[in-house]
Formats: sequence, structure tokens, C-alpha cells
Amino acid sequence: MKNRLAPLLLIAALCGCAATSNTPNTSPRSTTSTTGVDGPVKTNDGQYKLGGLGNATESSGTGVKVRFMQQATDFCSSQGMAMAPGKATTKDASAGARASAEIQFRCVAK
Repeated sequence: MKNRLAPLLLIAALCGCAATSNTPNTSPRSTTSTTGVDGPVKTNDGQYKLGGLGNATESSGTGVKVRFMQQATDFCSSQGMAMAPGKATTKDASAGARASAEIQFRCVAK
């Protein structure tokens, strides 16, 4: 009986660790992932980068990219500028891996 119970307890413990909160994050950067850097990162060539993993419920890398594009637009707008998109890469979720995206952009005069 002990040999059957141990794997079930392990699974239950892991599922508990993977649970997420249903409390919404209302901060201005709530669209960013919980991994990596929070917010745009300026690169040497005057561009910015945003990237990270999607939420546990997102399976499309394109959906993650759209969230980052909106955050980039908001970031540039807060500086009185417009967002000019650059390169973007996406990866859809697969077994054991979340969807992800990375975008490059510039803030330009309106």
C-alpha cells in the first residue's frame, strides 16, 4: 500500500506547487511575464526588447507577442512617442514548455 501512496502524494504536492493565484495584478506592468526582466530593456542600438513566457493558459506565441506589443505601445506613449515595431520571434507552447515571445521596438516621434 505504501508503494502506491507515495507517487500519489508526490503528484498532489507538485500540483499544489503549480497552482496560481486568481487575484489579478493591477500594476502597470501586469502584462509582463513573471520570469526574466520586468519591462522593456534598452539595447545598445537605441532599440528596446521585451520578452518572456506566456501565462499557463496561453498556448500561442502570437498571443504572447500581442501582449508585449501592447506593453511596448503603452511604454512609448508614456514618453509622448509612438511605437515602431522591429523583429519579433514567437514559440507556441509544447509539452512541458510555455508559449514565449520576444519583440524589438523603437520609440519614435509621433
